[in-house]
Amino acid sequence: MNDQIHFLFIVFEIIGTIAFTISGALLAVEKKMDILGVILLGIVTSFGGGILRDIIIGVNPPSIFLKPIYVLISCLASIIVFIFCYRKVKLPHKTLLLIMDSIGLGIFAALGTNTAFIYGYNSVFIGTSLGVITAVGGGVIRDILAGVKPQILVRHFYACAAIIGAIVCFVLSKYLNSNIAIIISMAITFTLRMLAAHFHWNLPKISR
Repeated sequence: MNDQIHFLFIVFEIIGTIAFTISGALLAVEKKMDILGVILLGIVTSFGGGILRDIIIGVNPPSIFLKPIYVLISCLASIIVFIFCYRKVKLPHKTLLLIMDSIGLGIFAALGTNTAFIYGYNSVFIGTSLGVITAVGGGVIRDILAGVKPQILVRHFYACAAIIGAIVCFVLSKYLNSNIAIIISMAITFTLRMLAAHFHWNLPKISR
């Protein structure tokens, strides 16, 4: 059973890595970056949040440096995106960017929260914070490098979806199997993000 759980986590990490990589690479293409820029933005989007999380909890070196295969996967995904766009294959950029970003958000919010339990942190504040940082940290760095306002500050219910998903993951992990809690959390974060984008849910802001 432990081997099955470990395999499931690896699958989730790979899916999240590819999803966030595609969102970063698509934004780089949209900003007319060269292939190196596309690769770097893909990598930063995938691993920026996890690196920030590991620095906060004192994991040295950050776990991604011990798993270079994930960086290779991110590089390959970025190159594939670049080739598709270079060959002018029509991609639904905005829709694909939204879906990939939402998938990555859900996966990394849940896995980041679960990291708190792995390292013995049982505080809901710490667990939620680690989940949100893991989920949105890479996207913030991506947006800054791309010269756009970070989505967590302006986009439809973006960070709030990650916060809710992280809280759900933390609370359910107290009562259910952690894998079930992670899956439910992912589904909730993804669904909230997609609904928010479709119905244009936004937090109150001053428009004048």
